[in-house]
Amino acid sequence: MVEIYPQLAGFNAVEGPALQRHDHYNQHIIEHLEMSVAAGRPWLVSMSEPLGWEFGLRPDSDDPTRDGPRKDVLWGVFMAGGAGVEWYAGWQNNAPTSDLSSEDLRVRANMWRQNKIALDFFNEHIPFQDMTAANDLVAGEEYYVFAQANDTYLIYLREGGSAQLDLSDAKGSYDVHWFDPRKGGDLQPGSIPRANGGFLVDLGEAPSDPDQDWAVLLQRH
Repeated sequence: MVEIYPQLAGFNAVEGPALQRHDHYNQHIIEHLEMSVAAGRPWLVSMSEPLGWEFGLRPDSDDPTRDGPRKDVLWGVFMAGGAGVEWYAGWQNNAPTSDLSSEDLRVRANMWRQNKIALDFFNEHIPFQDMTAANDLVAGEEYYVFAQANDTYLIYLREGGSAQLDLSDAKGSYDVHWFDPRKGGDLQPGSIPRANGGFLVDLGEAPSDPDQDWAVLLQRH
């Protein structure tokens, strides 16, 4: 953690930082949000210029799937409660796709599309402003959890597969839906339609492509 931020936490004139990090995006956002809350003035924390200063976000032709930026940065930031991502086109990318030469944002259109998929999902389906990171509810570093206790639980499976969510302290019954962060679209049913609070629950299997990343949404019934 950069030493200047703890000294700024709690000041009324400081709304929050745009962090420049090149790894562990989810954890960096969580740390700074928790620090600001503890200081009595919650921040808006975003991620700026991720993926390294040399290349940053490469053009679509170099990275057509966008798996890394989507999984680690975009969803990593949002699942931590981050305010957003400021993408950066590194100066070492070949002309005309670098930050010094690009005149056409369409060379990264696939990433912009995936940004919109994520934004639409968070705006339409979850009470983002009332949720906080809760990664400890699922075992394993390959999972992110964003939750409003006893209401909404969102689990991001970075490498696909499935997981078990600790609802032992939760009450009520929850509908389980899956969302495709690669293609977007409607919420989809998985193999388990409902989960009950008070237990360690199995999230079941994805509707398709089980080896790809998925978001699992549990909403109180």
